[in-house]
Amino acid sequence: MFICMGFFHRIFMVVIFVVLLPLLGAGCPSLSKKTNATITPSSKSTPQTVSFVRGNGDVTLVEYGDMECPYSKEFHETLEQIMPKYEEKIRWEYKHFPLNQHMKKATLEAEAAECAGAQGKFWEYLNQIYERTPSNNGLEEQVLFDIANELKLDQTTFNTCIADATYHDKVKKDATEAQERGALGTPFSVLVDKNGQVVEVIDGLYSQQELQDIFSNY
Repeated sequence: MFICMGFFHRIFMVVIFVVLLPLLGAGCPSLSKKTNATITPSSKSTPQTVSFVRGNGDVTLVEYGDMECPYSKEFHETLEQIMPKYEEKIRWEYKHFPLNQHMKKATLEAEAAECAGAQGKFWEYLNQIYERTPSNNGLEEQVLFDIANELKLDQTTFNTCIADATYHDKVKKDATEAQERGALGTPFSVLVDKNGQVVEVIDGLYSQQELQDIFSNY
């Protein structure tokens, strides 16, 4: 079981996980591609893998988020406020971890962000999703296409990218990586050194001050 974690979930998460794990699956079902936009299917090709990183430094904060999780939203907004202060010390990378209870819509949002990233608008698109969608499976899928239009993305390219689920495998790979690093829910982040070793785990929703206390050590 993977959960959307607020402050109190940080305390009880392990207990809940042990008790309920036999009752819940952790599978990744295929994504329905119904939208309200006109989409032209095309032959699927292997996309170029791109990492979306801001800032510099020898340490990288890897944020694993579920765009339908309200705590992921709150955590991401906190990072947007404080990371500029640390951009010369800590790199910031975003990866996807759609949870079971949000799988269809959170996966669609993640794939849409990747499609926007292929046109150079990953962070702008990601932030718009977090700002404009209501969380907890409240996504109206047309919003994804509205955001793409407002960011002046090539609509045909974007629509085809969504229809083909071009980045479905990349999103699944991100989620697998999160689990391998110990994620039981979102938000979940790790600090990684230049050798790729995890040096700090940030599990659950942390306050701005808590994050600043951690980042000041690097």
